[in-house]
Amino acid sequence: MRPTSPHVKEIAAQSRELVAADQLAENAELLREAVTRFPDDAELHLLAAAATRAVGSLQEAERLTRRGGELAWDDPHRLTWAASQLLDAGDLDESQRWIGRVYELAPDDFEFAADLIHLVGRLALARGLDEDAEKALRMAFELDPDTRAHGRVLAELLERSGRAEEAVEIRGDALRRTLRALRAGEANVYDVRDALQGAEVWVPHEGGEGDTDVTISMADDQTIPLFSSADTLGAAMGPGQAHLQVPFTAIVAAWPEGSDAVVDPGSDWSLRLPAHTLVPPH
Repeated sequence: MRPTSPHVKEIAAQSRELVAADQLAENAELLREAVTRFPDDAELHLLAAAATRAVGSLQEAERLTRRGGELAWDDPHRLTWAASQLLDAGDLDESQRWIGRVYELAPDDFEFAADLIHLVGRLALARGLDEDAEKALRMAFELDPDTRAHGRVLAELLERSGRAEEAVEIRGDALRRTLRALRAGEANVYDVRDALQGAEVWVPHEGGEGDTDVTISMADDQTIPLFSSADTLGAAMGPGQAHLQVPFTAIVAAWPEGSDAVVDPGSDWSLRLPAHTLVPPH
């Protein structure tokens, strides 16, 4: 992997602080300015692509990704990242071409082999090749279980194929790893939201009678519901209590003081998340 230049390290550090504070619009502006100042830096283009996608500027994000991939054509690590972004944008054929280029470049001891194999699994999944996808996703998870997405994507595939027990075990492990990283200051709101995607979460809310459906919006319109049905809510919380439905990034940024969350209440692996683990790292 090519070394990161000092100016990129400084900008990336500023970006991490903004993301940790859930200041996604400010982060996008920071990185837009950065690629203007350093138009030949692949890493900045890919950081900017992720940041602009997070605020809903999808066409801009795809343009930045494609330019980042061009600049990283001889760098297997950054090209893996670019191919992943391109897959997120829905360009399966070009993503596959970039993956092929990474395999041409990558050494036998490629540091990011698990990420590359995971990407191959995601591409197979997008093409509807579930058996091939599972093989690659499982291999990536076994190589690097600490990367949150590796467990989540595999668990989602297992859930869809009816293997709920194994999916719960993998998903629970991925979530616990995320929370440990959050406590250590090594995870941010993106990581936590990624690990909890598809989970059911609730938190008590002191509201008046009838105040049972409050929604807080965010820039990219991605939400994780705090409840899935009135019956589940009632069983978990008891009668007479209200609830909130909010994006998880908003939860992490402004968690009600002293309130724990409960993931999948009533399920076989219901997990309580202590409030102090749900604040951004500083």
